[in-house]
Amino acid sequence: MTEGFPSIRQPIRTGETGVNAVSSTVNNKFEWIFRRNHNEHDFGIDGYIDIVTDSRAVTGQCLAVQIKTGKSFLRDGGAAGFTFYGELKHLNYYLNLPMPVLIVIHDDTSGKTYWQHFSQSRIEGTPTGWKMLIPRENIFERDKKRLLEIVGPPTDHLDRLKSHWVFNDTLSRFDFIHYAVDRKDIEDGNVRPVISFFRRIEASDALCRKFQGRVELSISGYDADRRELWEIRKVCKWFKKVDPNINWFYFCNLISPAYGFKAYMACLSNTQRVPDQSGAHARSMMVSMDNGKRMEILESNWPKLNAMTDRLGMSIEENKRISFEVLDVMEIPH
Repeated sequence: MTEGFPSIRQPIRTGETGVNAVSSTVNNKFEWIFRRNHNEHDFGIDGYIDIVTDSRAVTGQCLAVQIKTGKSFLRDGGAAGFTFYGELKHLNYYLNLPMPVLIVIHDDTSGKTYWQHFSQSRIEGTPTGWKMLIPRENIFERDKKRLLEIVGPPTDHLDRLKSHWVFNDTLSRFDFIHYAVDRKDIEDGNVRPVISFFRRIEASDALCRKFQGRVELSISGYDADRRELWEIRKVCKWFKKVDPNINWFYFCNLISPAYGFKAYMACLSNTQRVPDQSGAHARSMMVSMDNGKRMEILESNWPKLNAMTDRLGMSIEENKRISFEVLDVMEIPH
């Protein structure tokens, strides 16, 4: 009796067998969560597997799954396993997904389900697409531990966030920051502490807005040294090392005397003393800077300034104001 009734095609029934097998293993044996993709949203991924810990915590970690069922997908790849043939239209999709992708084939005769972690290193090109070996030893229902190794252990972000919130709350009580770099960090070439400090500010839009132009950076421990900072090789080397990691134009205090920004500029500009006209005083405070190096400072810092003002939705006028302040401190006409 078929007339007057809708019917189901055998390929659909076969495909359902594989999806149901994976879903059953995930939900009942692994005690994780299988979320099926609706057909209209199936672009090569049949479902998603949400990882759940033994204590019933849903971690946010996820695996995407492409499931194929039947003998036609169990093509012999030798003793090692089966050869899976994929379409080019799915390749970029898989490679751009933010979670690991599993290729799963289900043998609806034996009831066994095989899998492989899709990766660029495992695939080879074919005249019409790509192929990948799925090992016979990769039995899906017994490989829970191996699947966990793919996603890695979940991260508990709460402790880090609480520490970050305390840091933000402490800083938010001040209107100006003076960051003193210890001489030991200079001698050791250690730029990690100051980079970490700025990274923590940059992680908060509110702090970025508050401390625009309100950070003064100084080098401590050289008070007894009669040389200028730009005459100390290790100080110059330290500034060059840390330079790419700090948004100098955005954060540095640019209001005169702007000691920190001027020290940074001088150390990167091959600054040298120039004797007076008579040549009698070799240690005259007249100096010369390499204009090419000063232009490099502009070229490397303006993209960082623009990226920050764009991120914060600041106006072009605000960007120009900061830029003109920079040019004034660097004594560049505008």
